[in-house]
Amino acid sequence: MRTVLTFHSMKTRFPALMLLALFGVVAPTLAAPAKPAHRIPVIFVTDIGTDIDDTWALAMILRSPELDLKFVFTDSADTRYRAAIAAKCRFVGMFGSFDKGYGDAPAAAEANVKGDPAALRRVLAAPWRDILLTPLDTCDLVSLTGAKYHAIWSATNDPLLRALIENYCIFAPRVSWMRCDFFATRSTTLFDCVAV
Repeated sequence: MRTVLTFHSMKTRFPALMLLALFGVVAPTLAAPAKPAHRIPVIFVTDIGTDIDDTWALAMILRSPELDLKFVFTDSADTRYRAAIAAKCRFVGMFGSFDKGYGDAPAAAEANVKGDPAALRRVLAAPWRDILLTPLDTCDLVSLTGAKYHAIWSATNDPLLRALIENYCIFAPRVSWMRCDFFATRSTTLFDCVAV
């Protein structure tokens, strides 16, 4: 059984290669948590670098002993090819909204749906083993604040968490589509972590 996690369409590019290179260097040095006997293989499809929540989601995958990260896709194009290679996989994605839009607004076309509705229809029509979607109604509710955020912010001896926070510090002053002057005290909305 494989699980595919897929996220936002690529809108802008921050130093995504740097982010992946950093995780590639840091991840092998991490002390691995105890691994359960039946780990779920994961293919992570991400627009990492567009929003910092993808970096949080990657760190979460790397730290989840029940997940076995097999591959990371960083390109949002060629959905037919992806669907063909992943047809026997489970599909877990963050798409759409039902009753609630961004920040408690009324239901709205979430970025993945708005970006290319026809591509989303093709992806969802593929012969997946099963599909699990988390809309804005659920994933727009998650952020990390207070003592829990401070514990991650202060984890200077943990290479993965240190890399995560360093990437957040790089992201925050460069993001052009939102104001992110709160990065020292809380996370952004962690949309993609809900899918993970």
